Amino acid sequence: MNKSKKNTKIKKNNKTKKITRNGVILITIDGVRRKEIYDKKIAPYLNKIKNKSYVKNINNMKVANKYKISYPGYNDMLTGIVNKNIKTNKSINNYNKTIFEKYNLKPTMVCGWKKFKNIYNINRSKLKILNFRNNTKKYRKLLKNKSIKCYTKTKVKNNNIISSDCELFKIFIYNWKNNNEKIKFGHIAFTESDEWGHENNFNNYINSIKYYDKVINYIWNKLYPETVIVTTDHGRGNKNWNNHYNNIKGSDKIWSIIISKNKNKMNTIKNKINLKYPLSIDNYKLLEHFII
Repeated sequence: MNKSKKNTKIKKNNKTKKITRNGVILITIDGVRRKEIYDKKIAPYLNKIKNKSYVKNINNMKVANKYKISYPGYNDMLTGIVNKNIKTNKSINNYNKTIFEKYNLKPTMVCGWKKFKNIYNINRSKLKILNFRNNTKKYRKLLKNKSIKCYTKTKVKNNNIISSDCELFKIFIYNWKNNNEKIKFGHIAFTESDEWGHENNFNNYINSIKYYDKVINYIWNKLYPETVIVTTDHGRGNKNWNNHYNNIKGSDKIWSIIISKNKNKMNTIKNKINLKYPLSIDNYKLLEHFII
């Protein structure tokens, strides 16, 4: 297990403050194309830091599974194995073990899509998806916190989305700060970008990505993880942008962005995956590389 913690110096009010970075956070944003994530007007923070020494951009990654839809995509990245029995987004329990189950980790985990209970096979793995619990008073009070203004008041139509992205972010902040594990791990799974795509709402699709960009900035500069891995489960059509499948061109084109102060791990990424032909299952290898 990676037991390192990194000290970082930051400037605040012209004073240098020493902070300790701890943990690995996976941020997944559903169905976002390369075209948008590498547009500096849509994702200004990620594009501002993309050439920094502590950032690695993998912008030529492709989906490993045949179907180019969400459940197979999340299985790819979280288990590192293409599960040929997962052909749809139906609610079947995943027989593959995710990285958190395999290594018996206790991640801070919030996921907007109901099907994550099957992807993580929570009955077997005993992993806890925190926003799946009943909203307690502490969460209702927490959701009034305006750390970052929510980008919309409109709700997506899909009944399988059980928490809005803005709710997810605030619940994650609360629980990450109260995570007392010696080395922290987390997963925040945003979903609304893909839902806006399917609803043919391009403005909210773009606005959701702008929101995620602000969230990533906050997480890196306020929560102080040692490593953040940002990626997506599938692409979208080049022309038919509101959909994705194996017969829609562009659906296989994805990306992964690693932000980390662990120099040794960053320098050895090239030894862990084939950077010339990276696949979605390589996100698992990246997680394993930075966690173990």
